[in-house]
Amino acid sequence: MSEGWKSKTSSWRARCGLTAAAIVLSLGPVMAENTLDPAPDPDQSRAEYEQVSKEITLSSERLAKLAADIAAVKKDHASITAALIQSAMTEQKLGQDIEDIGAKLEGLKGEEQKIRASLAARRDVLAEVLGALQRMGLNPPPAILVKPEDALSSVRSAILLGAVVPELREQTEMLLADLK
Repeated sequence: MSEGWKSKTSSWRARCGLTAAAIVLSLGPVMAENTLDPAPDPDQSRAEYEQVSKEITLSSERLAKLAADIAAVKKDHASITAALIQSAMTEQKLGQDIEDIGAKLEGLKGEEQKIRASLAARRDVLAEVLGALQRMGLNPPPAILVKPEDALSSVRSAILLGAVVPELREQTEMLLADLK
Protein backbone atom coordinates (compact mmCIF):
# COMPACT_ATOMS: atom_id res chain seq x y z
CA MET A 1 0.00 0.00 0.00
CA SER A 2 2.86 2.43 0.73
CA GLU A 3 4.35 1.75 -2.72
CA GLY A 4 1.06 2.73 -4.40
CA TRP A 5 0.96 5.85 -2.38
CA LYS A 6 4.53 6.76 -3.33
CA SER A 7 3.80 6.33 -7.03
CA LYS A 8 0.71 8.54 -6.83
CA THR A 9 2.64 11.21 -4.92
CA SER A 10 5.52 11.23 -7.38
CA SER A 11 3.20 11.55 -10.40
CA TRP A 12 1.37 14.41 -8.67
CA ARG A 13 4.66 16.15 -7.96
CA ALA A 14 5.68 15.78 -11.58
CA ARG A 15 2.41 17.35 -12.77
CA CYS A 16 2.80 20.24 -10.33
CA GLY A 17 6.35 20.84 -11.51
CA LEU A 18 5.29 20.92 -15.17
CA THR A 19 2.47 23.32 -14.38
CA ALA A 20 4.80 25.66 -12.47
CA ALA A 21 7.30 25.62 -15.34
CA ALA A 22 4.55 26.45 -17.84
CA ILE A 23 3.41 29.40 -15.73
CA VAL A 24 6.93 30.80 -15.40
CA LEU A 25 7.52 30.48 -19.15
CA SER A 26 4.23 32.13 -20.02
CA LEU A 27 4.92 35.08 -17.67
CA GLY A 28 8.34 35.74 -19.14
CA PRO A 29 7.17 37.65 -22.25
CA VAL A 30 4.61 39.59 -20.21
CA MET A 31 7.25 40.73 -17.74
CA ALA A 32 9.57 41.69 -20.56
CA GLU A 33 6.78 43.63 -22.23
CA ASN A 34 6.07 45.59 -19.04
CA THR A 35 9.68 46.66 -18.73
CA LEU A 36 9.70 47.90 -22.32
CA ASP A 37 6.55 50.11 -22.02
CA PRO A 38 7.36 53.77 -22.55
CA ALA A 39 6.25 56.38 -19.96
CA PRO A 40 2.53 57.08 -20.02
CA ASP A 41 1.29 60.01 -22.06
CA PRO A 42 0.54 62.99 -19.71
CA ASP A 43 -2.42 64.17 -21.83
CA GLN A 44 -3.97 60.73 -21.75
CA SER A 45 -3.39 60.48 -17.98
CA ARG A 46 -4.97 63.91 -17.44
CA ALA A 47 -7.99 62.92 -19.56
CA GLU A 48 -8.35 59.70 -17.59
CA TYR A 49 -8.00 61.66 -14.34
CA GLU A 50 -10.67 64.16 -15.42
CA GLN A 51 -12.95 61.32 -16.51
CA VAL A 52 -12.55 59.55 -13.15
CA SER A 53 -13.02 62.87 -11.31
CA LYS A 54 -16.21 63.55 -13.26
CA GLU A 55 -17.52 60.06 -12.46
CA ILE A 56 -16.73 60.61 -8.76
CA THR A 57 -18.61 63.93 -8.85
CA LEU A 58 -21.58 62.29 -10.54
CA SER A 59 -21.44 59.46 -8.02
CA SER A 60 -21.38 61.99 -5.17
CA GLU A 61 -24.41 63.78 -6.64
CA ARG A 62 -26.24 60.48 -7.06
CA LEU A 63 -25.29 59.54 -3.51
CA ALA A 64 -26.70 62.85 -2.21
CA LYS A 65 -29.90 62.34 -4.21
CA LEU A 66 -30.25 58.77 -2.92
CA ALA A 67 -29.66 60.00 0.65
CA ALA A 68 -32.42 62.60 0.18
CA ASP A 69 -34.73 59.92 -1.22
CA ILE A 70 -33.96 57.65 1.74
CA ALA A 71 -34.71 60.48 4.17
CA ALA A 72 -38.03 61.15 2.41
CA VAL A 73 -38.94 57.45 2.55
CA LYS A 74 -38.06 57.33 6.26
CA LYS A 75 -40.23 60.40 6.88
CA ASP A 76 -43.11 58.84 4.94
CA HIS A 77 -42.63 55.60 6.86
CA ALA A 78 -42.76 57.47 10.17
CA SER A 79 -45.93 59.34 9.21
CA ILE A 80 -47.60 56.15 7.95
CA THR A 81 -46.63 54.36 11.16
CA ALA A 82 -48.06 57.21 13.24
CA ALA A 83 -51.27 57.12 11.20
CA LEU A 84 -51.56 53.36 11.68
CA ILE A 85 -51.05 53.71 15.43
CA GLN A 86 -53.68 56.46 15.58
CA SER A 87 -56.08 54.33 13.53
CA ALA A 88 -55.57 51.37 15.85
CA MET A 89 -56.22 53.55 18.91
CA THR A 90 -59.36 54.99 17.31
CA GLU A 91 -60.54 51.48 16.41
CA GLN A 92 -60.02 50.32 20.00
CA LYS A 93 -61.90 53.33 21.37
CA LEU A 94 -64.77 52.84 18.95
CA GLY A 95 -64.88 49.13 19.79
CA GLN A 96 -65.09 49.97 23.50
CA ASP A 97 -67.79 52.58 22.81
CA ILE A 98 -69.79 49.99 20.86
CA GLU A 99 -69.49 47.52 23.73
CA ASP A 100 -70.59 50.19 26.22
CA ILE A 101 -73.56 51.17 24.06
CA GLY A 102 -74.51 47.50 23.67
CA ALA A 103 -74.42 47.01 27.45
CA LYS A 104 -76.48 50.17 27.98
CA LEU A 105 -78.96 49.00 25.34
CA GLU A 106 -79.33 45.66 27.13
CA GLY A 107 -79.99 47.54 30.38
CA LEU A 108 -82.60 49.70 28.68
CA LYS A 109 -84.26 46.63 27.19
CA GLY A 110 -84.45 45.15 30.68
CA GLU A 111 -86.03 48.34 32.03
CA GLU A 112 -88.50 48.36 29.14
CA GLN A 113 -89.55 44.80 29.97
CA LYS A 114 -90.02 45.74 33.65
CA ILE A 115 -92.16 48.77 32.77
CA ARG A 116 -94.22 46.75 30.32
CA ALA A 117 -94.76 44.05 32.95
CA SER A 118 -95.70 46.72 35.53
CA LEU A 119 -98.17 48.33 33.14
CA ALA A 120 -99.64 44.94 32.25
CA ALA A 121 -100.05 44.13 35.96
CA ARG A 122 -101.71 47.50 36.63
CA ARG A 123 -103.89 47.37 33.56
CA ASP A 124 -106.80 45.85 35.51
CA VAL A 125 -106.58 48.47 38.28
CA LEU A 126 -106.35 51.31 35.78
CA ALA A 127 -109.29 49.91 33.82
CA GLU A 128 -111.39 49.77 37.00
CA VAL A 129 -110.50 53.33 37.97
CA LEU A 130 -111.19 54.65 34.50
CA GLY A 131 -114.46 52.73 34.41
CA ALA A 132 -115.50 54.25 37.75
CA LEU A 133 -114.61 57.72 36.55
CA GLN A 134 -116.61 57.21 33.35
CA ARG A 135 -119.61 55.98 35.31
CA MET A 136 -119.35 58.98 37.59
CA GLY A 137 -119.19 61.18 34.51
CA LEU A 138 -122.40 59.62 33.13
CA ASN A 139 -124.21 59.63 36.47
CA PRO A 140 -122.58 62.36 38.59
CA PRO A 141 -123.22 62.40 42.32
CA PRO A 142 -125.98 64.77 43.31
CA ALA A 143 -125.09 68.19 44.55
CA ILE A 144 -126.26 68.78 48.11
CA LEU A 145 -127.07 72.41 47.49
CA VAL A 146 -129.27 71.64 44.52
CA LYS A 147 -131.02 68.58 45.92
CA PRO A 148 -130.83 68.42 49.69
CA GLU A 149 -132.99 65.26 49.72
CA ASP A 150 -130.23 63.25 48.09
CA ALA A 151 -127.88 63.77 51.03
CA LEU A 152 -127.59 60.02 51.55
CA SER A 153 -126.49 59.56 47.91
CA SER A 154 -124.00 62.36 48.32
CA VAL A 155 -122.51 60.74 51.42
CA ARG A 156 -122.24 57.39 49.63
CA SER A 157 -120.54 59.03 46.64
CA ALA A 158 -118.15 60.87 48.95
CA ILE A 159 -117.27 57.63 50.77
CA LEU A 160 -116.71 55.84 47.45
CA LEU A 161 -114.59 58.69 46.09
CA GLY A 162 -112.69 58.92 49.39
CA ALA A 163 -111.74 55.25 49.06
CA VAL A 164 -110.91 55.34 45.35
CA VAL A 165 -109.15 58.71 44.95
CA PRO A 166 -106.15 58.05 47.28
CA GLU A 167 -105.57 54.67 45.64
CA LEU A 168 -105.93 56.27 42.23
CA ARG A 169 -103.46 59.00 43.21
CA GLU A 170 -100.99 56.38 44.50
CA GLN A 171 -101.27 54.30 41.32
CA THR A 172 -100.84 57.42 39.18
CA GLU A 173 -97.70 58.46 41.07
CA MET A 174 -96.21 54.95 40.74
CA LEU A 175 -96.99 54.95 37.03
CA LEU A 176 -95.34 58.35 36.58
CA ALA A 177 -92.26 57.15 38.50
CA ASP A 178 -92.01 54.07 36.27
CA LEU A 179 -92.33 56.14 33.12
CA LYS A 180 -89.59 58.54 34.22
